[in-house]
Formats: sequence, structure tokens, C-alpha cells
Amino acid sequence: MSREEEYKTCNIDRIARKHVQQEQGHLLIHLYKQMDFKELSKITNMTELQLLGKITILEAAGFIKSVESEVKTEGNIVEIYKKYIITEKGRNEIRYMNLSNELNRQNQKKNKPIRNLLSLLNKALT
Repeated sequence: MSREEEYKTCNIDRIARKHVQQEQGHLLIHLYKQMDFKELSKITNMTELQLLGKITILEAAGFIKSVESEVKTEGNIVEIYKKYIITEKGRNEIRYMNLSNELNRQNQKKNKPIRNLLSLLNKALT
């Protein structure tokens, strides 16, 4: 099955898990596929634009790092592939989230969308 067929028949979670295995621990996020963004936005409960913003914030904060990107142009369609890994700082944040008690969870509600996305990335990597 080609990657193109995979995207038409699978959801983002299964695609991410499959690619994680193929890419030895790297989470492959294909930002160019509208279906992927729609699926990911459903899972995280964010709009596609919010999701792109959150990924940018996670990268700027040092929680994830882009290790590879590739741009392909075919006619008037531009495809951007980006591969991210969760950094040690991101892993520490995930550990902190997992260990936090109820009081901390109440305080973390402000950052819930970012924490949801980090949790999703963590699940895809494990």
C-alpha cells in the first residue's frame, strides 16, 4: 500500500504509529495533508489553524524539534513534510504532566491545548 493510499484509508494516529516504527522513534507529521490536519484537530479539539500555531509554539518552546523538512511542488500544489522529535525538555514536561496531582491539574487548565498536543505526541511515540 502506498503512502497516498494510507492517507486515504487511515487516521492520523495509526499513520503516526506506523511511521514511528519505520522512523525509529521519530514522529512524522505531514502538515500538508488536509485530512491529517482535520483528524489531528478532531483529536486535539482545535481548529487546523490553532493546531499549526500550537505546533509552532511547541517548537519555539523547545518541546519538539524539527529534524527534517522537505518541500515538493507539483503544479500549483505545495507539499511540506516535517519530521519532529520530542526533545528532552518535552519529555520532562510530559513526565511532569503525568505525575501532577489534582491541584496542579487545576492550574494547568490554561495550557490544556498545548498539553493535549504533547500528550498526543507522547502516545504516538510510545
